[in-house]
Amino acid sequence: MEQLETKDNPLPETVRAWMAAEQSAAFDRQLVDNLLGDGYATEALELAALMPDLYGLQDEALVEHNHFVSLKALQADLLAGNRTLMELDAGEVSQLETILAQSTGRAGIQARNMLAFAQGYTYCDCPTEVDSSLKQTNATTKPFNPEQLLHIEASPNPAKHWVSFTYELPMGMSEAVLEVADATGRLLGSEKLSNNKGQSLWDIRGMSAGVYYYRLTGNGFAKSDKLIIVE
Repeated sequence: MEQLETKDNPLPETVRAWMAAEQSAAFDRQLVDNLLGDGYATEALELAALMPDLYGLQDEALVEHNHFVSLKALQADLLAGNRTLMELDAGEVSQLETILAQSTGRAGIQARNMLAFAQGYTYCDCPTEVDSSLKQTNATTKPFNPEQLLHIEASPNPAKHWVSFTYELPMGMSEAVLEVADATGRLLGSEKLSNNKGQSLWDIRGMSAGVYYYRLTGNGFAKSDKLIIVE
């Protein structure tokens, strides 16, 4: 890899300034995500709105940032309505699909994670361009059957150091998967469960305070809820 800057070949000041601005903008976008994860939606959206003037975003950079802002507004609506990613309405799913199709940056990656976690979409990071219809498929759904209900509960919730997931699988279901994701749908951990019922204890001391989601899936059925981690 070619070294960008050396003692004898320093970078132009305009390039150095651009790199510094990009690093700061990336830091502030992470801060926006952290604020949303902690439940401070208003503050997060206010910071996102300040960034175009703060960093002089224009053209493609501004378009990409607007995708990011739209995604954060959607997440803020979920928080305001006390809804999880599994409770997206059709309009919100369509909005995520649009962001995914048009964004090549942070917003697109997060939209993809949300659709994969909440809607069961699958994607192919293929080396060559393929028809977009081949990159995603809706999860197979089955008619509602009360006898097929899954049970999953996190305790304590809010949790600080450890959290125990108590689960029970319906008769005839021998395996299930427990998954935990952050507010953007990024999968943080998973565990395969093979007993009909039991408890799964997770060490969460390395996780930041904020809002997370857990989901239990098996035989095409899923149940999810919100997990709050506090300092």
